[in-house]
Amino acid sequence: MSDERFFDRLYDLDDGDDVRRHYQRFAADYDAELTSRGYAQPDRVADALVAAGVPGDARILDVGCGSGLSGVALAKRGFSQIDGCDYSSEMLARARATDVYRHLYEVDLNAGELAITGSPFDVVTAVGVLGHGHVAGLALRSLALLLESGGWLVFAINELAWPDGDAKPALDQLVEDETIDSYEAQIGEHIPGLGSRGWVVIARAR
Repeated sequence: MSDERFFDRLYDLDDGDDVRRHYQRFAADYDAELTSRGYAQPDRVADALVAAGVPGDARILDVGCGSGLSGVALAKRGFSQIDGCDYSSEMLARARATDVYRHLYEVDLNAGELAITGSPFDVVTAVGVLGHGHVAGLALRSLALLLESGGWLVFAINELAWPDGDAKPALDQLVEDETIDSYEAQIGEHIPGLGSRGWVVIARAR
């Protein structure tokens, strides 16, 4: 039996099908491995929404919700209208078991414009979704188009993928296009058990 763990190959995967298979393979162990290493980004994103004054009844789409860690962090802070979407049906089954999501959707974020029931949303979050060849920075446009005017787009990204990856140029283009009004980025803990740091970026739609 292999002793391989979720993070051993994660950042070497560039193909979408390989990424899907990797998440499917480790769906049962995903939460335990992340939480044992002190995964900080779900809490940081939820705290950023609280600090921004987002009301508890805001309609939130948790993009790339995975097993539901990010949704649980949102629910713990009083957010009650949370939908989620992910690429992996196995991860969505785990997310459904948390009982914090109203609706869950299986989607490919690299497929272009997203048609999700319930949009536009007040908030779109994406925790650990962008970067490393998994989801292209260009997907930010699809996410921004799911927002109400004045809504929040908040995503957490590994320091290896910001600002040197493709997400920052994509977000800057959305500002130039006047789709996004402005954004702020804050560095902090990502997965302390791996010694990694990450950014939380909060943007406001026009």
